[in-house]
Parts: sequence; C-alpha cells; structure tokens
Amino acid sequence: MVSGLVALFISRRVIEVVEHGAVIPHFISMMRRLLSTPRARFATLGVSLFWSAAIVLRVLLVAWAPVVLLITETSEIAKLTMFTAFGIAIGSILAPKLIPITFLRRARVAAYLMGVAIVLLSVVDTLWAARLVLLLVCVAGGLFVVPINAALQDIGHRSIGSGGAVGIQNFFENLAMLIASGIYTIVMGLGVDPVSTMIVLGVLVLIAAFVVSRNLPPDTYDSAAILSEVSGE
Repeated sequence: MVSGLVALFISRRVIEVVEHGAVIPHFISMMRRLLSTPRARFATLGVSLFWSAAIVLRVLLVAWAPVVLLITETSEIAKLTMFTAFGIAIGSILAPKLIPITFLRRARVAAYLMGVAIVLLSVVDTLWAARLVLLLVCVAGGLFVVPINAALQDIGHRSIGSGGAVGIQNFFENLAMLIASGIYTIVMGLGVDPVSTMIVLGVLVLIAAFVVSRNLPPDTYDSAAILSEVSGE
C-alpha cells in the first residue's frame, strides 16, 4: 500500500505518462495483455507458486523441526533454513544448462519434483535426511523459478515493457505470499500438526503446478513464437 502511494508521486516524465485517474485501469489493462499468453500465465503464476510455497515452508520448518527432529535450539533450526539458500543457489546455477528458456516446458518437471520432495520431507525423521531432502526441495525450486523468471522478463519486454512485467510479477508474488501466510496462520490456529501440514503443502504444490502448466504450448520458445502470441496472431 505504501509503495502504491509513493508511486503516485513519481514524476510522470520518468515513466510512461498515465493520467492520475487512470492508473489502476492502466495496470489492469497491462495485466490482461500480459496474461493473455499461456507462457506468460505460466511464468507469472509459477513464480507466485514458488514464493508462496517457500514462505510457508520456511515458517513451517520452525514448527516441524521440534516435533519431528526434536530440535529446540534456534541455531539448529537456522542451519536447516541455510540449506534452503544452498539449494536455491545450486538450482539457479544448473537451470541455464538443464532448463534453457527455449525449453520452458521442462520447468514444470522441476515444480513437480519440488512438490514430491516436500511430501518426502514430511516423512523423514533424522537431521541429515531432513537437510538433504530440504536441499533437494530448493534445488528443484531454483530450477523452476529461474527459467520462468527469465521467460516472464522476455515476454514482458516484447509486450508491455519490462517494468510493467516486473510490477505485475511483484503484485502476484506478494498477493500469493499474503494469502498463503494467512491460510497457514489459520491452519496453525486450528491446531493441525506440522507433519500433516507439510504433506498438504507438497500435494498443493503438485496440484498447482499441474494447473498452471496444463495449457503450455510445445517448446517452440523463440522470438517469432512470442511475437505471434503477444500480437494474438
């Protein structure tokens, strides 16, 4: 909300000229244009899926570790979350080789692997097993988020502009994280145990990954294909 208020005072000479009363309609118009293509919908919703699952998983680890791994020291729990950073970094390094932007459809496999790994994490009960599976979760997450991020930037550049694409991406990401955090808070308030919550999270990631990728076109991601989609031809 604060970012939105600040944006009203940004000089219109620096950005695209939009009348004050037309800011929201203009944003909605850009959103519709960007999301009119299957690849852009997959990328936008995929990034939102990744960050919403990531934020819930990080908070869930704090409740899950003491119950399953019998870890009570905050420093040990912090070391667990350290493996998430390592995993995402490894996945990000591997992504250009394993899932280049020209083969965007492969990213959905990484999303499925992330969901399966989260379910697997719910059944491990030793510290090192948890660390390794958590590393796998985040390697898959890095493999998933890097190519779809790149695709979204490319599609945005060719349609509504990179700035508009980033704005819409951030809107969906933060909305997804807000909703996911709210649902998790309600679930924890109802007293659902962390293991069950972990299983449900993994299953929901699998379902969501299938839904957002079901209409992806074949892997012909090139300039001609993107221009054709953007122009509606």
